[in-house]
Amino acid sequence: MHNVQPFINANQIYGWFWGHEHLAVIYKEYMGIKARCIGNGCFPYKPPTNTPQIPVEWLNDRLQPGNDSYRGIHTFALLKIRGDVIDIEYIDQDGTVWKTESWS
Repeated sequence: MHNVQPFINANQIYGWFWGHEHLAVIYKEYMGIKARCIGNGCFPYKPPTNTPQIPVEWLNDRLQPGNDSYRGIHTFALLKIRGDVIDIEYIDQDGTVWKTESWS
């Protein structure tokens, strides 16, 4: 956090996408930053049962087809940039768009 703090204080970070964590989750805005984890493109996963420090707005917990033990279908985010607007679609492996949003 200390490495990015100067950028947060200067309002230079609007949004953040990352992976690694095997989840598809949209966090509520925190410190003026929109945070999105899209790390479930490969492995099935089980959504966490604990409450995160940053409140969650949306969690994709659709059942993985053919595997009853995992609630977490593979997902990717499609970003369409139109000038100063970014349209985002969160799309599952079967083509289902489970969430859309626009950042400006």
